[in-house]
Amino acid sequence: MFRWRSGKAFTLIELLVVVAIIALLIAILLPTLARAKDQAKRSTCLAHLRDIGTAAHEYATEDETNRALPMSAIMVRAHPTTGAWYKLCVMWYTWGGRGATDDFLTEGGALLINERNSRPYYGTRQRPLTVYMYPDIEAGRYEGGTYVPSDTPVFECPGDRGYPDMPEGVMNDAPEENAGRRMFDTVGNSYRGSLACWILPGGAQAFSFGIWGQRLDRLENTSTLVWGGDPLFFGFIGTDPGHGGQDWPEVKKYGWHGDFMTDNELFADGHASPTLAVSMYDPKWAPSEADIGAWGVDPDPSVVHMINRGPKYQLDAYPVPGVAISGFDVSGRPMDLWPWRAHDVCPRPPR
Repeated sequence: MFRWRSGKAFTLIELLVVVAIIALLIAILLPTLARAKDQAKRSTCLAHLRDIGTAAHEYATEDETNRALPMSAIMVRAHPTTGAWYKLCVMWYTWGGRGATDDFLTEGGALLINERNSRPYYGTRQRPLTVYMYPDIEAGRYEGGTYVPSDTPVFECPGDRGYPDMPEGVMNDAPEENAGRRMFDTVGNSYRGSLACWILPGGAQAFSFGIWGQRLDRLENTSTLVWGGDPLFFGFIGTDPGHGGQDWPEVKKYGWHGDFMTDNELFADGHASPTLAVSMYDPKWAPSEADIGAWGVDPDPSVVHMINRGPKYQLDAYPVPGVAISGFDVSGRPMDLWPWRAHDVCPRPPR
């Protein structure tokens, strides 16, 4: 005869308590694990930026003529036929990286930022620092209609998630249609250059008040002068008229590595660090009228706000005078003002 033998067993309440404890531990540990993952991505990104900084300094030091840090691959400001998003976004990235694998989406359609582009200035071997760092690198190729890029891992941020999907008028550093798509995939480089400049009244000439077009051996305050880095930083500080981090929805105020108003940036002395953005509207960090006047050009009042400084960074190169980076003569033809490094594999585009 079978006889039930009672023993110790969990009651339903005890089982629910155990499940609740496990769920609580998971809830506690998951953010910590996610934070550790972000930390690892941040460290890898910083290592990439430091490698880029080292190579950029070597590039400038070896260039006996201009000694300029590598910037945009072409004289895009001297090309009036170049499309708007090539000027407003693509040029910030094409100093390095590779041909893009995915379309760069705009309201006017898709742009192809690689060797097959109708304006073939953006291929892998047309990017100055890429060719310098990888002199034997091959151009990307197409196999069965699929673009196969060359490998340039140093230009890929592991936290790259593209620009956020922002309300219309708040962010115009990149087209809304391309929001949420990795810059490494759509432009070929995760890292944006700090191309601080304005077009002088009348549009006759573009004037750089930052690092763009400057000789490395002339620059001062290099430990605080931003060279480039993760691109959301430039949205946080508000580089566009009437825009800036203070207008961003709260959920959008976090950089690629999960930090509030902070992204990794590379500085002119070659070091890289997480950098906290301060709104451009904070008068505490604004340059004085004397500083602005020392550049030798009275900036248009509508763009003075583009001069950005914070507790550990500045985009303007003061006290070094600014430089003209492009212009047009009376016939509308581009003048040869670009401080260009002569590089046999990165020729000037045809006029």
